Amino acid sequence: MSNTRSFIGFPEGMLRGKPLRLPVIESRPDWYALNKLSGLLGKQHPWFQGRPDVCSAIRAQLDAGKPELKRLGVTGAYLVYSPEPDIAGPMLFANNSEAGEFIKNALGSDRLGFDYLMLTEAKVDGSTLHCDLPIGNHRSEARSVVSHRFGKKSSTTFKKLHESASITLWKASTKLPRMDQIRIHAYEVGIPVFGDRLYASDANEIQVWGNKTLRDALRRFSGIGLALTRIDLSAIAVGIAQIEAPLPKPLELLMNKCGLIYENN
Repeated sequence: MSNTRSFIGFPEGMLRGKPLRLPVIESRPDWYALNKLSGLLGKQHPWFQGRPDVCSAIRAQLDAGKPELKRLGVTGAYLVYSPEPDIAGPMLFANNSEAGEFIKNALGSDRLGFDYLMLTEAKVDGSTLHCDLPIGNHRSEARSVVSHRFGKKSSTTFKKLHESASITLWKASTKLPRMDQIRIHAYEVGIPVFGDRLYASDANEIQVWGNKTLRDALRRFSGIGLALTRIDLSAIAVGIAQIEAPLPKPLELLMNKCGLIYENN
């Protein structure tokens, strides 16, 4: 049963300077899902050394015997999947290593599905785009690259959902998200993610004339216009088709300012 009113709390300094609560958006005996905020690291990663991460923070509180975790049925923190630090959305944890390996094997076998919502200023013909360029790690920098020699297979389908005069809303879907895959594939098919300064720095010049309110909203938006909204677990989880997370408030507000319509279906 979904636990939409439950939270895991983190004290001041553990993840951020202020105390923080992450919503539990699904809880099962062997696994659970939290709604990660943008800017948070899921687990330790060589690209982000020294940054606190959610996985370690939960384990530290489990070691301390925090009653809140026991009440929620959280007995372990085996991270199965988390969006990249810049992206908000569902984080999937297992309570034990057996369940964690089972879900990871399903993920590696393309049995899970991931849906993202993204904004772009680019205007392109057609309502569906596809990219299957392989993704690998840059040899010396903390970012991913397209690599036909060293990259791993990757596939993303983009579906146009709604278009306004200034910006367009797309859904990006994939089975096995590689690091920054959506951002790279979006750039490669000509619809770079709004606000992406790492992979599409040359394609984010704001050009909104005659609408000061909208122009100011676009310029004040921080982060990138991308969020993971849904993970499909229907192939492995009995009685549940998918776990969903609401849009981050800044992204939702920007979409409203731009007159974009999003129906969660």
